[in-house]
Amino acid sequence: MISRPVVAIGLDAADHGLIDMWSADGHLPNLARLRKRGSYRTLRHMAFYSDETPWTNFLTGCTPQKTGFWSQFHFSPKSYDTTFSPYNFSEFRPFYALDEERSVCVFDVPHCPVLFPKQRGVQVLGWGAHAAMGPLQSNPPGLCRELTDRFGEHLGVPIEYGGEWTNQPYLDRLHAALIDSIDRKKQICLDLLARQRWDLFLTVFSEAHMALHKFWHLSDPAHALYNAHAQSGKNPLRDIYVALDTAVGAIADRVADHQVDLMIFSVHGSVANCYDLPSMIYLPELLYRYSFPGRHYLCRNQVTDGKLPALPTSQDNDEWLRSVWQQTATTPVSVATLGQWSLARRLLYRMHPRLFSQPLSWLERRWPKMKAFALPTYGDGYVRINLKGREARGTVSPADYDTVCDEITDMLNALRNPRNDQPVVKEVVRTRRDRRSRGPHEPDADLVVIWRQPPANMVSSPTLGVLGPLPFRETGGHRPEGFLMACGQGIAENAILGPGDVTDLAPTVLSRLGSRIPDYMDGQNLLDVEERELIGGEIR
Repeated sequence: MISRPVVAIGLDAADHGLIDMWSADGHLPNLARLRKRGSYRTLRHMAFYSDETPWTNFLTGCTPQKTGFWSQFHFSPKSYDTTFSPYNFSEFRPFYALDEERSVCVFDVPHCPVLFPKQRGVQVLGWGAHAAMGPLQSNPPGLCRELTDRFGEHLGVPIEYGGEWTNQPYLDRLHAALIDSIDRKKQICLDLLARQRWDLFLTVFSEAHMALHKFWHLSDPAHALYNAHAQSGKNPLRDIYVALDTAVGAIADRVADHQVDLMIFSVHGSVANCYDLPSMIYLPELLYRYSFPGRHYLCRNQVTDGKLPALPTSQDNDEWLRSVWQQTATTPVSVATLGQWSLARRLLYRMHPRLFSQPLSWLERRWPKMKAFALPTYGDGYVRINLKGREARGTVSPADYDTVCDEITDMLNALRNPRNDQPVVKEVVRTRRDRRSRGPHEPDADLVVIWRQPPANMVSSPTLGVLGPLPFRETGGHRPEGFLMACGQGIAENAILGPGDVTDLAPTVLSRLGSRIPDYMDGQNLLDVEERELIGGEIR
């Protein structure tokens, strides 16, 4: 059995397509070099619930069907409240904490708020991870303070949500903070690597994720906002990748003579954001109109004489929620505030403190009277049927469940983007085969709406009217595709392997460490290709 130390570097939301393009252009020499030194493959992730689950799937080696974790948002059918909590890893531990005798160094893994004090080695969580889901903490306890005193804090985390993509001074500040923080994280990694020889060293750089949401439209010529905002000769997202390439190169050079396996990976990729407006505003509004024919709430019709309004290229006072609120229909909040956003903001926050940042929450008190409603999300659209016998105040009888699901699916499939007359919906996924199914590991949504590229800032329904336009909340989003580069003894060089799955990463690392792969894991060792034939640099 192979037993080798592993150094694994995660690049959160780094896109393999961008890496291929910028490597070919010579901007990412270290990643290009390491790819040729070893084997490479793309990684699939779930087609739906793909934004909320990749890091939990990576850490446990399991799909949500086994862990029961589909999202950080959890809906209560009794109270119609939504709570927020990450996976607690009580049933399935992270793969690095399964063998307490192995020396591990874990630094800044996203979506993991739990330390494992009995695990030999060190763990530092929450220094600079996007969605750390917990505070800055470490084992041993004083290590996080020591590292912060020596290397400083991550400058990007405090300002990640402190501005909008329309505010150029904010973008400049975020850009500089992320470049600086990548270098600080690199120095911390080199320091931790020098402390001892680890069986497993695992770290994740989240800066590509933080940059993606704000800078995508400045790097993608196909984006609707590119011509209005991109500046000649500047590519801030590429700058972040270049800095990450330098950090990866420094770490790779540090361990080059140590006879270790080096793995560079991402559990999901990047694409233009086609989720925010449809999932957070248009879907809940459509379900409201479907439930209450002739009424509207979040959107008013802006199309007059058949003429489409111009694409919004800015936001009111650089604040997305304010821009959304100013274009809502006549609601109690908008009437009471008489156009005063400062007062409306306070009222909305008081009414919906947990979900204030998502306009779909402004309908929360109406959910008990609706046939179906949209659940909180940062990605796909989630539809919950208000089912009698399941919801405390259900309005849809079990006999009508399938009919309502079919009606909503047909309504969504009929949506078009008025700017190009193309469908807005890629697929509507039915998550339950049986309306009576109430298993503890099932998702809250009855229907999941996967939206189609390119992003639509307007949608048109033949029966419910035109919604929008509204400004984009964020310009970059995610796609369920990652990658793995692996170099080491016995690993084929300059080889392109067939696609794998995100859940395969944990078994792959465990196999190279010489550890047993737990029977409960859904993945498999991605580097077990001994019985396959290598032809022309590709495993067939």
